[in-house]
Amino acid sequence: MVAVTRKIRVEAVASREGDWWVVDVAGYGATQTRRLDDVEPMAADLVASLEDIDVSAVEVTNVVVRLNGDLDTAVREARAAVKEAAEAQKLAGQQQRQLVRQLRARNLSVREIASILGVTPGRVSQLSRTLSPNRRSPRSPTRIRA
Repeated sequence: MVAVTRKIRVEAVASREGDWWVVDVAGYGATQTRRLDDVEPMAADLVASLEDIDVSAVEVTNVVVRLNGDLDTAVREARAAVKEAAEAQKLAGQQQRQLVRQLRARNLSVREIASILGVTPGRVSQLSRTLSPNRRSPRSPTRIRA
């Protein structure tokens, strides 16, 4: 019978001090690293060392990065703006697809629609082939990219 190993789940908080990232793991203490992408493995190594277990038995579920107050706020705002822009772009694409369908139904040419929408004729062709953002029409096979 194989023994079931229980994972220890922890969250790490990384804050910048000089040239170092200080990594605090609640209940276990702190360690440090020069690179932010090393925070997770350093936190796992800290817990594994203190618990005297293999590092594979430690799961870092989240890394919270703390900067100074102004930068933390700026990062949150920038991420929210990017998310909002992506949602707006998705909606704009849906609206364009609907408009292309309506204009094509009125027998406007691809070039005419491109002029009206301010896009290239190639983009109009793409929009007219796409049924929805997540589905392709039978005339437009899914391409596999290597």
